[in-house]
Formats: sequence, C-alpha cells, structure tokens
Amino acid sequence: MVLQSGSAVALNWANEHANAIMEAWYPGVEGGTAIARTLAGLNNPAGRLPVTFYASLDGIPQFTDYSMKNRTYRYFAGKPLWGFGYGLSYTTFQYGPLKLSSETLEAGEPLTVTVTIKNTGSNVAMR
Repeated sequence: MVLQSGSAVALNWANEHANAIMEAWYPGVEGGTAIARTLAGLNNPAGRLPVTFYASLDGIPQFTDYSMKNRTYRYFAGKPLWGFGYGLSYTTFQYGPLKLSSETLEAGEPLTVTVTIKNTGSNVAMR
C-alpha cells in the first residue's frame, strides 16, 4: 500500500492486511518516479516517521483540551501503532565506532559526532 497523506491516519486495517505500507507524504512533481523506484528496489526508503501513528483514539484528549498531555510522541503514554522515528529499510547496517569531538561539553558549545556506517545487507548497490 502506498499512502500519500499529510499527517498520521488510521492504518489498523492496512497494518493487518497489507504486506507493506509506504508513506509517501506529499512527494512533489517527481513523486511518482521516486515511489516507482522505491517499489522496484532501486533506492532505499530509509526515512523515519516524523509523527506518531496511534493504534486507536482511546485516551487521546478531545481537541477542546489543548494541553500536550497524552498527545504527540513526546507526551503520549499509550502504545502507538508506530511511534515517532519508526521506519524500515530494504537493507541492514552496521554502526560504529562512534567518536566524539570532546569528552566534556559546555552549554552552548558545539559537539561533533563521527560514526562509520556500513551497508551489511544484500542490497549494497542501492543509492
């Protein structure tokens, strides 16, 4: 299933019945090409969700209550269908070693993190 939406939607049925779900958001003028290339395995859809997809509306406050309690990935106390940052890839990766530019950090000072990432899956030709 290819989903083109602007926010989280109810996907419980699709989660139970579709072999895969690709969230394309608003892909723009080259969206069809990008979706086709992804479905054909010519690129790696390694994006992560920028929102939480809820499993149900139980416990979600009505929008007459504008507090953040039990809303958004940061404050939601329930079990989501897919949480903020969830996503899969056509391949696997090995991460490490991790190197920090400094062992201590002062407020307001920059910190550079360097890590080696290696594609360890069978789809090593993907760009």
